[in-house]
Amino acid sequence: MGARILLPVLALLLAGFTEAPVVQTATPANLAGTLTLPEAQHPPGVLIIPGGTDRDGNRPGQYNDSLRLLAHGLAGCGIASLRIDPRGTGDSTQALPWDLDSFTTDITEADARGWLGLLARRAGRLAVLGVGDGALTALRIAPPRLVLLEAPSRPAGEVLRQRLASLGLSRQARARMGAAIDDLEAGRIAEDVPPAMGQVLRFGQTYLISLFHIDPLAELRRTQAPTLVIDGTTDLELQPQDGARLASARPGTLRASLPFMNHALRVAPADFGINLATYEHRNLPLHPQLLPALCRFLEK
Repeated sequence: MGARILLPVLALLLAGFTEAPVVQTATPANLAGTLTLPEAQHPPGVLIIPGGTDRDGNRPGQYNDSLRLLAHGLAGCGIASLRIDPRGTGDSTQALPWDLDSFTTDITEADARGWLGLLARRAGRLAVLGVGDGALTALRIAPPRLVLLEAPSRPAGEVLRQRLASLGLSRQARARMGAAIDDLEAGRIAEDVPPAMGQVLRFGQTYLISLFHIDPLAELRRTQAPTLVIDGTTDLELQPQDGARLASARPGTLRASLPFMNHALRVAPADFGINLATYEHRNLPLHPQLLPALCRFLEK
């Protein structure tokens, strides 16, 4: 038993960094994260906010450890990181408010500010890295430095329409979903919610109403933070122009468009089946250009 516990710790020490679980006090349950620290004293630090996954980049049926590998790679560059389980995911699953009608993006943004304060106690120069939909939170918490990784350039309602349209549903089902999204975008509770939207609504309609009102381009124009946009050319969950639109939203924004990188941060072709298969492999390395682009920006 002792060997099974000590060997991973020994491996981390040999790799030049240490890793420990951290907790943020919250109601109705505490929030969970993982702090990864390189050997350097008071290193730069980055808060990693996932979108639609747990802190390691995984979701049910898709275990690829993309964000865990990202944190370990950053430690190799001498950069500390704090990756988190947002409410409703991973070990923060029980932290969703009992009354979902009270749950809005104001709560998730307050959580992120709390995590950033915790990271500030252990790291020097700070940055926030928003992955996918996590970028919407990253944009709104006034980060000192900002990385938008595989991030949407359009409001979440528009992105949701695109994703639902790819499910191959009937015209009637698509019309019902479109009407429900219209209601939420207008700030109304949707009375007719198709079953296909059940997973989307697990956080409640009030949360989606607040989420749908966030415009990534407008938020980026409001922030003064030095910003790097990183997108991949074979991302199945975004449009090819998302990265370009974000980078052009505000003068001085940097962009790295990585050829053949997908949403799991791996090298993958455009072929849907092969691309999606990478979401289920922990042993595949990250795209070889990702960490160099990140480290150059975060070390400046």
